[in-house]
Amino acid sequence: MQRAGSVFLPVGALILMASHAQAADGMEQPLCPVEQGYSVMPIVHSARIAKGIYRAVLLGIGGGARLLKQYPIVMVTDAGDYWEVWQTNNDPPPKPSRDSVTVTAGGGQFSMEINKCTGAISHFVGNR
Repeated sequence: MQRAGSVFLPVGALILMASHAQAADGMEQPLCPVEQGYSVMPIVHSARIAKGIYRAVLLGIGGGARLLKQYPIVMVTDAGDYWEVWQTNNDPPPKPSRDSVTVTAGGGQFSMEINKCTGAISHFVGNR
């Protein structure tokens, strides 16, 4: 007969291994809170998934398809426990002429942060 406490060792080891999951690119994933209703492994564990969420949200708002055509490149930065996602058309910045100052503002792109553990979207901002 097994002791009651011996069951917790394999379960605890499994949780520890899952919370230290490695992404496909080899970067260590954040520790996710072990709470009821949450996964111990990151739900949004790759930049590819973050891009898919970004595109789905953008296509769900009015004018999103037009903006994806205008700014077709979706960029993702790993910010630790969340992804920073935005779009660009990758145009080089304008070259200022001598004795001038160039100011670039807005442009119509959106940006957001996506929590790796929960998939929650925050700081959804549009530039005009």
